Amino acid sequence: MDTDIKITHQGTRNWNTIETICQKIKRQFDAEVAYPTELMIICASELCENAIKYGTAVPGMEEIQFELRLTGQQITIQVSNGIPANDDLAELKAIISAIKRTSDPAKLYNDRLQALMESPNRRKTQLGLYRIVHEAGFKLDYTYHNRILCMIASRDTLPPRQSLESV
Repeated sequence: MDTDIKITHQGTRNWNTIETICQKIKRQFDAEVAYPTELMIICASELCENAIKYGTAVPGMEEIQFELRLTGQQITIQVSNGIPANDDLAELKAIISAIKRTSDPAKLYNDRLQALMESPNRRKTQLGLYRIVHEAGFKLDYTYHNRILCMIASRDTLPPRQSLESV
C-alpha cells in the first residue's frame, strides 16, 4: 500500500483545535482498517493538549501547528508550539531521553502513574507522552530552535488486514 497523505492544521490555543484535528483524522482514515485511526487520534490529541496547556505564543509561532503525514507505511505526527522557558525544555529532554532508552514503555507508563498517585498535586503530569509511547505505539522525538518546540511522533501503519484488536 503506497500512499502519501498529509493533514495539516494551524490553530489557536483552545480545546476546539484538538476536536478539529481529531475530526480531520477520522474523516481521512476511519474507513480504512489498515490504518490505526484510534492510535493516531490518541497521539494527536495528547500532543495538541500539551501544546495548549504548556505552550505559549512566541515570535514565529503564535499558534499551534499540526501535521500528520502518511508516507508508504510510516505515520509521522508533528505538533509545533512556542515554549515559555528553558526549564520546560530541560524537563522534556529528560522525559524523551528516558522514553528513548526504555525497552519497556508499559513499565515507564506504570511508574509514572505510581509517581502521580504518590504526589497528586503536580502541575505537569506529562502522562500523555508516556501514553503515546505505551498505548499508541509511537516513538517520540523533538526539535527545538528559537523557543519553538516541534514534537515528532512516528510509527508504522498496521500490516494489511490486521485489526486493532490483534495489536
